[in-house]
Amino acid sequence: GIEEDDDLDNDDERDTAKAIVGQFLDIAEQTVKARTVNCGGVLVLKPNSLAAALGGFVSDGDALEQAIGELWGFAKEKDPNVRNLDVDTQTHRGVKLHTINVPLKDQKEEAREVLGDPLEVVLGVGEKSVYLAFGKESTDLLKQILDKSAEDAGGKFAPGEVNVSLTPILEFAASIDDNPGVQTALESLKAADGKDNITLTVMPAKRGVTLRFAVEEGVISAAGEAGKAIGPLMGASR
Repeated sequence: GIEEDDDLDNDDERDTAKAIVGQFLDIAEQTVKARTVNCGGVLVLKPNSLAAALGGFVSDGDALEQAIGELWGFAKEKDPNVRNLDVDTQTHRGVKLHTINVPLKDQKEEAREVLGDPLEVVLGVGEKSVYLAFGKESTDLLKQILDKSAEDAGGKFAPGEVNVSLTPILEFAASIDDNPGVQTALESLKAADGKDNITLTVMPAKRGVTLRFAVEEGVISAAGEAGKAIGPLMGASR
C-alpha cells in the first residue's frame, strides 16, 4: 500500500498520494452509482502499424481532469523520466486532448516499428466522458471517433456490438510474420470483394437478450484456404 511504498520519501508525499487516489476512487464510485454503461473501443491494424482507442462514460469529467492534473504534477516531481515529457493540449468536440510522446528507445525494434517511436499516447476528457488512445497517429484516430460520435448522436444502436474486419488483421500479421497460412488466407480475402466481416450483436429480448453472430462468406473461404496451406506443413513437422 501507500504507507509501505519505498518510492514515497516522507509523510507529506504519502498524504499527497492518498489524496490523489481518493479523488479517483470518489469519481469511480460516483460513476458506478450513475448506473450508466456506455463504452467502446477500436483497434486499427495496418502493415507494421497499430493504433487503439478506448472510451466510456464518467460521472464528472471536470473532477477527473483535476485529479489527472494533480497526478501528473506529482509524477513530474518524483520521476525525471516523466519530467522530461511534454504535454500538448488541445480541444476537439468539447473534449480536452492531452498528448504525450513516450520514447521507446529501450524497447525491441519490432515494438518501436509497430507502435511508433516515440509512442503517441492521448488522454481525452469530456464533460461526461473519458478516452485513451495510443499508437501511430492516435490523436487523429481519436478525433475521427469524436467526429463520428457527434454525427451519430441521437441515433438508435444495439446495446452491444462487436465488428471485426479480418483483412486488416491478416495484413498486419503478414507484415510481421512470414506465415504461409496467413498469406494464403489474405489472398483469399482480397478476392472476396470486401466480405471479410465478423459481427456479434446483442439485442434486448423479453427476460433476457438475443445474440446474433454473423460471419461473411469471405471469412469462411479464407479459413478453408489457410487450413489447406497449413495442413501439409503440420504433417511434415511430425
